[in-house]
Amino acid sequence: MSQPDSPEWEPILAENVPILRVLNADQQALLRRKMRVMLAEKSWEAIKGFAVTEEMIITVAAQACFITLSFPDELFDNVKSIIFFPEEYDRPTSGLERRGLIATKRTDVRYGEAMLGGPVCLSWQDVLRGGQNPHDGVNLVFHEFAHVLDMADQSVDGVPSNYGIDNLDKWEVSMQQEYRQHVSRVRRGRPILINPYGATDPAEFLAVGTEVYFERGPAMKEHLPKLYELFERFYRMGTAEWLPKSE
Repeated sequence: MSQPDSPEWEPILAENVPILRVLNADQQALLRRKMRVMLAEKSWEAIKGFAVTEEMIITVAAQACFITLSFPDELFDNVKSIIFFPEEYDRPTSGLERRGLIATKRTDVRYGEAMLGGPVCLSWQDVLRGGQNPHDGVNLVFHEFAHVLDMADQSVDGVPSNYGIDNLDKWEVSMQQEYRQHVSRVRRGRPILINPYGATDPAEFLAVGTEVYFERGPAMKEHLPKLYELFERFYRMGTAEWLPKSE
């Protein structure tokens, strides 16, 4: 595989991760250093019948390292493997019906998932869709690796406590307030910017909010200024200053 600073990588990054254009030269260099380590340390796999390509690895690593540029040493140590699916996939689930406690089985459609102590699974089709459109507020890699950051403290609660957030207790209280407001808006059919799926629980609110923070920072700062400030304190990147740049 070619190196992250190889010219062969540039067409892939330009096509699949155009948001990288917001970075300056020093940030671009840091991104590639982080990518180099991530590519070497992780196991990149695919389900049977689907082959992993260099394009797939580069595209995911670039986006994962992008959201953690302010954490130079963050290399997702709690993730050992990334598993690709060609497109959305069904995952069998089970549950109990409330009446009679009858065990039931069903399948849930997944685009990706990050598992505590396990791999990150990604639909390649949706990785491309999210990466190639950097301003729609939808990005599968940002979403799943936000979960990975949340899980670094071995809990899935929407509080990424391992990253030196100033006044973490106050940050958590404020984030809970923003989450409850989002839930209320969704119930009234009036969500603002954040996908209604973010009302599922605080962990999903963090992940969905991460997508919007990085891809629609100016809009988040305008319409959800308190939430924007909370994400800025976490990620330490002023995404509201980024403006769409043409090809």
